[in-house]
Amino acid sequence: MAETIARETGASAKYTLYGDTLGPRGSNGGTYLKMEAANANAMVEGFTGGQQGCKLSRNP
Repeated sequence: MAETIARETGASAKYTLYGDTLGPRGSNGGTYLKMEAANANAMVEGFTGGQQGCKLSRNP
């Protein structure tokens, strides 16, 4: 369903979201704050078809 919506709206479904668990140590989802930042970035990139991202001014 995500791929159909993406195709019809110009969005993208190729980005990974962290859900029930953190990512491996050292990854973009390795801490709670990094996971939230990575999810926000993935959603913005997905909604805009990769044209924009959501970058924090501070590295969490």
